Amino acid sequence: MKKSLLLASSLFLMVLSAASLSAQETLECSQHNETEALYEANPELRAEYNQYFNGLLKTAKSTITKKEDTYVIPVVFHVLYDGGGNKVENISYEQLEDAVETMNLEFNKENPAVQDVKAEFKAIAADCKIEFRLATKDPNGNCTNGVLRYNDARTSEAGEAIKSGRQWPTTKYLNIYTVERIASGAAGYAYFPGAGPAQDGIVIIHSYVGRIGTGNQNRSSALTHEVGHYLALPHVWGNGNNPGDVSLCSGDDGIDDTPLTTGNRTCNLNVETCGSLDNVQNFMEYAYCYANFTEGQKSVMRAALESSRGGRNNLWTEANLIETGADYPRGQTPEVLCNADFEKSFEDEICPGSELEFNNLSYSGAGLTYAWTFENGSPATSTDKNPTVIYNISGSHSVTLVVSDGTNSITETKPNYVNVLEQGALVFPYSDNLETTDVEGDIFSVDNPDGDTRKWLKNNTVGFDDNSSFFIENRFNLSDRKDYVISSTMNTTGYEEFYISFRYAYAEKSTSGNSDQLRIQVSRDCGETWATRKSIRGNSLITADRISSKFEPADESEWTIGITKITNYASSGFRFRFEWTSGGGNNIYIDDINVNGSALSVSDALANELSIYPNPASNVLYISGLEKGNYTLLNITGKEVASGEISSNQTEISVAKFPAGLYLMKIASGSVITTKRVVIK
Repeated sequence: MKKSLLLASSLFLMVLSAASLSAQETLECSQHNETEALYEANPELRAEYNQYFNGLLKTAKSTITKKEDTYVIPVVFHVLYDGGGNKVENISYEQLEDAVETMNLEFNKENPAVQDVKAEFKAIAADCKIEFRLATKDPNGNCTNGVLRYNDARTSEAGEAIKSGRQWPTTKYLNIYTVERIASGAAGYAYFPGAGPAQDGIVIIHSYVGRIGTGNQNRSSALTHEVGHYLALPHVWGNGNNPGDVSLCSGDDGIDDTPLTTGNRTCNLNVETCGSLDNVQNFMEYAYCYANFTEGQKSVMRAALESSRGGRNNLWTEANLIETGADYPRGQTPEVLCNADFEKSFEDEICPGSELEFNNLSYSGAGLTYAWTFENGSPATSTDKNPTVIYNISGSHSVTLVVSDGTNSITETKPNYVNVLEQGALVFPYSDNLETTDVEGDIFSVDNPDGDTRKWLKNNTVGFDDNSSFFIENRFNLSDRKDYVISSTMNTTGYEEFYISFRYAYAEKSTSGNSDQLRIQVSRDCGETWATRKSIRGNSLITADRISSKFEPADESEWTIGITKITNYASSGFRFRFEWTSGGGNNIYIDDINVNGSALSVSDALANELSIYPNPASNVLYISGLEKGNYTLLNITGKEVASGEISSNQTEISVAKFPAGLYLMKIASGSVITTKRVVIK
């Protein structure tokens, strides 16, 4: 096409929809609005990139991109998986190798599908002469296999935050992040050159990577599509991201030999959306019958690799290939044994009799041999590359792996690596005021996936009716961080229905942005899988007045009760856990944890059955769910403004005369007191 390109709304972020499981399914750009918001906040970025891209188009017609040199790009994969959940997203090294080879085939016109390109486009189907190599040296010069793995629960709702602190230098490596799911609903996205080191790289769902494992032939080209964006290619329809919109016929991608098109979501090779045959098989289309780049697209990508924007011109230099260890022939990874390492298939504790799979992460070299020793495991030894072992004895057990290439050997021992729980360690029913219980010990353990200092801790000065509790100093926590305190096993056999109750105290830190969440989750298989049974979020969490400084509950009125009924969880391997997701609020405390199979107590009823409505209220407020007790309504300063007796299942209180604002309703039944927030408008 000959029209100039004005990238008004798709400068940085191009996205493929995760819903696309076949060539006939549509693809959406779910973060298009966020890109426009970026432009509105930074208007200079729009003009800056347009100038850069128009320069690329001129360079693409020059002799510099006509040379036949092959550009080699070092690649590092960052694999994010949830060690406490479904680990299918922790894809194998072989699948990642296949993803690199898929890209090499497609960028070099060696993919089988190129033979089926429509006759009208065969002459311009391009051998881009761009290749990819897994890095074998990390930024510090140490050996690597080009794959990093992170136990990070955010893999199920991934976004830009997962990159933070993990990027290898973006002028030296192409960083690719594989995840379980992208929060926007996309299958993958990439930024154009120059978005900045914090944004540079590709995020993509694991099942759109490679042709084996969790990937497949149909979805594997999605990564090639994203690398096209990484190397400055727009979609073939140019501006916008609404394929099929007839207005796109007046737009353009700026590249001469890609026909005008509105874009396609179906693989109709004979379609003419703008008066001429569409190149539906183009890698920058949405039809999922990928087969070719054009010569014009090749020239633009090669021009991008010659440009300093985003450091693309450093990636392929001889010095950088040596520095990153990517200076080896395609398909011939250096056969040098330099690392022995492994991981287990389940990160948390396991129950006796459970199987563990061990994933060998040793590299590099062909013909390696493996000698495993499993303390108290069955088998006790193995020569398999990835063995499966059963553990029947509780306690902590070591694992040793010796890797050899026939000449050299490396030994890796991980002491106390496998933790086998004592079956039914907690006696049902269970009650704990946390006075003598540690947050990390025989009864409870802590999972801190982010590895930061904001995790569940024992507090020995604050409690509901004593001096102890578990808490997180959440007021300093970053948003969307997950932290867990997890029980040991409990034998609930014979109890098809029981309850978990606990006290908690929480306050807001500011007037907005408090989206913290506390969830109670249970497992019947020793923690291999979890199900949420109660979720308390945002305003529903609040038990005390807002405070910007450190929140500590001053007395019992600043605590309330949480309770959830558990059904169909009779098991000798029952466990429960508290999951905290940070969201801008103040500290959270929990105390008085009970697992009880009997009927609801009065305190449980206050939390589970009590209802105060409407809330907000303007004229009348009702208390229901409690037949006997007393209420006290306090204003924000703690002054009593109303009180009375609860003598029926629904008590009516007139609030019309009270000023609008926040109030605390204190409900007492016998010796049990609970407090709820009320808004009068």
